[in-house]
Amino acid sequence: MLTTKTRSVWTEPLALWSCGTWALELQGATTLDVYVLLSAATITSPPATLTAGISSTNLACEAAGNISSIQWIKDGLPLSPSNNTTFSADNRRVYLSPVQDIDNGEYDCLVSNPVSNRTASHNLTVIQRMEALHIGNYTCTATNNITGLKDSVVYKLKG
Repeated sequence: MLTTKTRSVWTEPLALWSCGTWALELQGATTLDVYVLLSAATITSPPATLTAGISSTNLACEAAGNISSIQWIKDGLPLSPSNNTTFSADNRRVYLSPVQDIDNGEYDCLVSNPVSNRTASHNLTVIQRMEALHIGNYTCTATNNITGLKDSVVYKLKG
């Protein structure tokens, strides 16, 4: 609707379909952007046991509504690209390939638009890779100090 008294345009009810280019007879063209409050943000990650130096994973940040920006935080500090950390073009995903011990920790994604913001958290657990020199057979031997009898068990440690 157009009112000549205040020279304003409005639509009721205001909805996402209200976005777009509007042609005004005397004013030319203008753009109307409509933002809705973002719903709760979430971080999803494929379920997997992550081993340092071997496994890879990704974290995806989502929220309902029109997201203007996403910022990734790890352990309270902004997350930046590195040798094993990259981001999707829209910043909704962070890729860790391969994961490292240092990737263990809490990841937050902050989603925002001009009218709201939301935060989601995800704890990522990375287990350390056993070094090759520790892999192999280990023998555990016990000796009775009175009888002198011995007993042994062999354990095989796999990587």
